Amino acid sequence: SCVGTLSSFANPRSTTMIQGSSTTRRSIMRPFSSSSTDNNNNNNNNNKITTVIPKWPRPYYECNGDYRQETFLETHLGGPLYEHQPSLPKLPIPTIEETMNAFIGTALPLARTQAEKEAMKQACDAFPLEAQHLQQRLIERKEGDMQNSSWLQEWWNQLGYLQVRDPVVIYVSYIFLLQDDHTLPHLYHEKSASSASDGEEEKGATTTNTISSPISSSYSACIERGAAALCASATYRNQIVSGMEAQDIVGKQKIPLCSTQKKYLFHTCRIPKPKQDEVKIYDPSIYKHTIVACHGKFYKIPLVHEETNEPFSLETYQELVKEVVRKACYTGGGGTGSSGDTNANINSLPIGLLTTSNRDDWAKSRSELIRLGGGERMEQALTELESGALLLCLDVDDEVYSCQQKVRHYWYESPWNRWFDKSAQLVVTKNGKIGYIGEHSMMDGMPAINFCNSVVNATYESCIGTKDYGDSLSTTASLTTSPADAVKDIFEPVWSDISLEHKREIQGLITKAKADFAKLSSDHEMFFNSFHGYGSDFMKKAGHSPDAYFQVAVQLASYRLFGKQVGTYESTQVRPFLHGRTETTRSVSLENQAFVEQMGLRPKHDEHDSAARKKKLELFHKATNAHRLFTGKASQGMGVDRHFFGLSMCVKDGENVPSLFSDPVFARSKKWRVSSSTTPHCPGFGEVVPDGVGLGYLVKPDSCLYSVSSLKEKEYAEALVHFLEEALLEIRTMIELDAPPPESKM
Repeated sequence: SCVGTLSSFANPRSTTMIQGSSTTRRSIMRPFSSSSTDNNNNNNNNNKITTVIPKWPRPYYECNGDYRQETFLETHLGGPLYEHQPSLPKLPIPTIEETMNAFIGTALPLARTQAEKEAMKQACDAFPLEAQHLQQRLIERKEGDMQNSSWLQEWWNQLGYLQVRDPVVIYVSYIFLLQDDHTLPHLYHEKSASSASDGEEEKGATTTNTISSPISSSYSACIERGAAALCASATYRNQIVSGMEAQDIVGKQKIPLCSTQKKYLFHTCRIPKPKQDEVKIYDPSIYKHTIVACHGKFYKIPLVHEETNEPFSLETYQELVKEVVRKACYTGGGGTGSSGDTNANINSLPIGLLTTSNRDDWAKSRSELIRLGGGERMEQALTELESGALLLCLDVDDEVYSCQQKVRHYWYESPWNRWFDKSAQLVVTKNGKIGYIGEHSMMDGMPAINFCNSVVNATYESCIGTKDYGDSLSTTASLTTSPADAVKDIFEPVWSDISLEHKREIQGLITKAKADFAKLSSDHEMFFNSFHGYGSDFMKKAGHSPDAYFQVAVQLASYRLFGKQVGTYESTQVRPFLHGRTETTRSVSLENQAFVEQMGLRPKHDEHDSAARKKKLELFHKATNAHRLFTGKASQGMGVDRHFFGLSMCVKDGENVPSLFSDPVFARSKKWRVSSSTTPHCPGFGEVVPDGVGLGYLVKPDSCLYSVSSLKEKEYAEALVHFLEEALLEIRTMIELDAPPPESKM
C-alpha cells in the first residue's frame, strides 16, 4: 500500500519551536473568557465570568474523513485559533523530477544485487513519461475539487485511518508518557497506602489540602491526580471549543500552523461502521460533561458550569472523582474489578472491551448492543459516552512505577476500563501516574501537545485554591444538589431493563472481544529505555541537529538488528499548509549507508585509531546533514511518499501502472520496518508491518527517552533498545576522543 505508516505524529525539528502554548500556561487556572456578565436582576450571577461558546447549527456532525465538511465550524466559532486559516498556503505537489531526485538515494541502499539497482534505475528513468498523465490528474484535483483544502487529506484520512479494519488499539492509537506530579499529597505514601484496608485511613498520612472521606487512602493519589487533570482539561477544553486558544506558530518567522485538527480533540468519538468508520463531533455548547471510567463502568460528570461554561474548583472535581470511585468500588454491582472478568457481574458488563475489536467486528457488535439493549435507550447511553469532552480512566487497582511499566500499561493494559474510540483519554493509576491515549483518525499527535502540556502544568499544588466559578454543586440550579446525584452511571438504567437472556448475549460478544484482544496484546511487547549518557546539548555542541543525530544512530542500530538497512519512516509535520497532516522523512540515504557500513555490524573498537575515527566522523557528519536536508524538504511538502501515493490514487481501472510501482526495491523502500516519531512527550505506538518495530522517542537536553514495540515472537523490541544505546555510546566516544583536549587552567 502507498498509504505508508499509521504512526503519524509531527516534525521533530519544529516541536520545540511551537508557540501559542504560553496562553495555556498563563491561564491554566485562570481560563480566558470571551465575555463577562454582571446581571443586576440576579445577584447569584453577579461577577461570574462566562466563556461564550457559539451554538452549532446542529447538535452533532458525522465526519467521513473530509476536513472540508466541518470547515464552516471554524468560521462559525472564529477567534484566535482560526485567525490565520484563510491565509494558509495549500499543500504543494512536487514535480516528478523533484520527487525522483529525492527518492533514488533513499532506495538504492536497499537493493540486494547490482541487477536490482540497474532495474530500479531504469524504472526511475521511465517514470516521468509513464506518470505524466497521473501528475496532470493530480494537479487538476488540487486546482479543482480540492482548491480550498489539501489535495491529500481526504484520501489520507479515509484510506490511512477510517477504512483500516485492524483494531485501533495496538495498530492505530498512540500514547504519551506524561510527567509525574510530585506535589500530590499522597504520592509518597503510595507503597504503604496500597496495603491499607478499605475504609481505613493510613496512619500518619499527610492530609493537608485534601478532602476527608471514608474511601481508602490507597486511592488518594489517583483521585488527586484525576481531579487536577480535570481542572486542566476543563480550562483547555474551553479555550479550544470557544476558538480562544492562540493559533500555533512555528519558527523565527512565526509561521502559523493549521488548527483544523484541534476541532476533533474534545467531544469527539470514532464510530465503527462496515468498511469505513465515521467520526462524530458534538456541539460543546450543549454537551458540557465528561466521562470517567472506573472498574469497567462509565460515569457522566459535569465538566463545566452549565450556565457560565467555566471550570469548577479542584475541591469540586475531587469530590466528583471520589464519588465515582465510591460508586464503582464500594456500592453493590461495582463493575468488573481489576481483571475485567466478563462473568463477574451480569448487571454491569465491561462493554469497553468491545472497542478493542477488529473494526468490522465492533461495528456488528455495536449494532447488536443497541438491539439487545433496548434500541433507543442504549443509543442514548452510547451518545452520552461518545459526546463527553474526554475520557478519564481511573485505574484504581493498578500501580506502575517505571517507564517500562507505564508504556505497557497505557498501551494495552486494563482494556475494560477504556473506550478506545474516544479521541482523547487520560489514564491515571492508583499511585497517581498519568498517561495520554490518542485516537489517530482525524488528528495527529502534535495538535494534542498543548493539551498534554496543560495537564502536566496543572499540578495538584497549583490547582489548590482556584476560584470555583460554579460556586458549588449544592447552590447551582443547573446541577443537582450533591456529588452523589451529579455522578451518573451511564449504562445502569439500561442494564436494569435488559432481560437476562439479552445480557447473556451481550456477555458473549464481550467474552469474544476479550479473548481476541488477549491474544493480540500477548503477541506484542514494548520496551522502554531512559538513556542518560547525554542528550541534545551534547549533540548540538558537536555540530549536529539532535533529531538527525538520533536518527542516524537509529540507522546504525537497526542495521545491526536486521543485518542490513531497512525502510525507515520518520513522521514530519506539514501543518503550515491548510489541512496538512504529515509527510515522510526517509531516514535511509546513501550517506547513511556509507556511515553504517563503515561502523560495521558489530563495534570494531578502533576508536583510538585516529584515521579510522576521523573517517567515521566525517561520514557521520555527512549522514546527519543529509537527514536534516531531507527533513527540511519534507516539512515543506516536498517529500516523496505522499506524492507517490497521490499518483497511485490517480490510476484508473484497467490502466497500465508505471513500472516503478511494481519494482521490488521501490516496494522495499516504503515498507516501514522502522516506523519512528518524536514529540515533546515521549510517545509509544505499535509497529506498522509484522516484521518491523515502532520507535517513539524524545531527545532531551541531557538524555534520550525511547520506546520500542514489536511482535513478541520477533524479539526485535528489546534488541533494538540495546543496539540503540550501543550506537549512541559508540558515537559519543568517537566525538569525545576527536575533540581537542581542554586547555590547562594551571
